[in-house]
Amino acid sequence: MKTNHPLFSDHRFKLGMFCSNLDGGLSANVLPERWKANWDNCIELARRSDEAGLDVLVPASRWIGFGGAGYQEEGMESLIWAAALAHATERIALFSTVHVPMFHPILAGKQMAAIDQLLRGRYGLNIVCGWNQREAAMFGLRLHEHDKQYEQAQEWIDIVRSVWRRDGVPKDFEGTYYKLEQIHRVQGPAAYDGDPVIVNAAFSPRGREFAAKNCDFLLSSPSTLESARDEVTAIKDNAQALGHDTGVLSTCHIICRPTRAEAEEYRQHVLENADNEAADNELELMGLFNPRVNERGAGLGASETAGAKLTPEQYAEVRGRVITGHHSFPLVGSPDDVADGLVRMAEAGYSGAVFGLTNYLDELPLIRDEVLPRLEAKGLREPADALVSA
Repeated sequence: MKTNHPLFSDHRFKLGMFCSNLDGGLSANVLPERWKANWDNCIELARRSDEAGLDVLVPASRWIGFGGAGYQEEGMESLIWAAALAHATERIALFSTVHVPMFHPILAGKQMAAIDQLLRGRYGLNIVCGWNQREAAMFGLRLHEHDKQYEQAQEWIDIVRSVWRRDGVPKDFEGTYYKLEQIHRVQGPAAYDGDPVIVNAAFSPRGREFAAKNCDFLLSSPSTLESARDEVTAIKDNAQALGHDTGVLSTCHIICRPTRAEAEEYRQHVLENADNEAADNELELMGLFNPRVNERGAGLGASETAGAKLTPEQYAEVRGRVITGHHSFPLVGSPDDVADGLVRMAEAGYSGAVFGLTNYLDELPLIRDEVLPRLEAKGLREPADALVSA
């Protein structure tokens, strides 16, 4: 049953790390402490996160990074990463981020079932339906137009589920995007009959319809903490109208220091040491025009903002969020400030948050020792030693 999964634990507000499997994590900077996603760092972070009582590690999947000093160029492929960390952890959930166009559903289904066996029910899938044509081209693929990407993803997840199901009856699949014969079930996910926990990040109406139908949680960042409740309510109401109960997880980037002044000073330090080329490359790829570079955009049509013109001031604001958090919501301040921001997300209806840090290993102790106890005092978290191992 999915209730055995760490994202359905006794914590009222779930917490985990995001994007620690890629160089730079969520921060495009050139600082000497910039995150390096090598194996030693990844396994040490997984162990410490598990010991701290965090609920989940969600990786990103990147086939071509954003250039510059190498932002998200190097790192661990997320299926291998999750399998390799299985026996280094005891309680924490480990996800893989799988791009539908790049993975055949039968291969992906069998790989994920094997990883879930290793994790004994702690596995999860972050499904990406497609957005980056540059990466797709490396595989010799051309992405479908926006809504058709979700049509393909629906066929993909239906096939994966037929690989996981326990009825044991070989099935043919006749779809628009896949035509397969005699799909055999493999050894399915360990803890439940059916799916592991599935999440998806979607912003368009079609994307959110797909997430509501197929996913346990939708990944989304609030525009502001003031607007968060309305945004979460809209997502949940849409899911309920489709007959589903979908939770919402926020993506954040945290800069936490003993005082607010120190945190704000460090954020400015990151901006002054930005990987500007990588940030501009990412925004151009998303189709956001850079008013300082001949107003050129990638024009790939994968984003609803493709072709949008921004003023220099707007571009600087968006660029700053890319540099310090890869579009995730920024939480900058003292442990009180960060805990307060997370409490407000919980009050808005978020089920939890996955976050990045400029250097995950260096900055986790302050989160563990100062932020988590504040959330426990608010009744949003249980002490790590109170949780039963999965």
